[in-house]
Amino acid sequence: MSSKRYAPLSITPEFPYLQAAGLALGTGCAAAGIVLAAMPGWLQVVAGALLLISVRGAWRQHILGRHPRRVTAAGRDARGLWWVELPGGVRHTARLLPDTTLFPGLIVLRFAAMPAGTKLSIALTSECITAGTWRRLLVILRHEQPLGEKTRAGWGHGERQA
Repeated sequence: MSSKRYAPLSITPEFPYLQAAGLALGTGCAAAGIVLAAMPGWLQVVAGALLLISVRGAWRQHILGRHPRRVTAAGRDARGLWWVELPGGVRHTARLLPDTTLFPGLIVLRFAAMPAGTKLSIALTSECITAGTWRRLLVILRHEQPLGEKTRAGWGHGERQA
């Protein structure tokens, strides 16, 4: 059996301005829904507090990048193996999970990182990586390694099971 060769891919996202705007807009809509909802005042306060806690965590992890499990970079090597990099330059082998999601202008990559199988995710918009990297990533996700298909070794090998 011949081994496939892949063009290496490295993804290092820039500051996600559109994600920040989307999070702010979504938070504003959720806050308006809480205020306009027909529920007791104490329940509105609790819902507002929960919303703020959730937004703070999302802002720290996905926008500011201050979460210890934030993926700072990701990629695939010439053998088709995926990797993720965490803060401090710690790099782990990873497996791309089938719940990775593609939307127009947004890709949410989900990984299980070795050795413990920790689940990590990175949200990418077309504005936070180069156009060439965006196109190559779409080709990989749609054609080279279709999502939902099992891989032979189970940890990111690009060869599909027969």
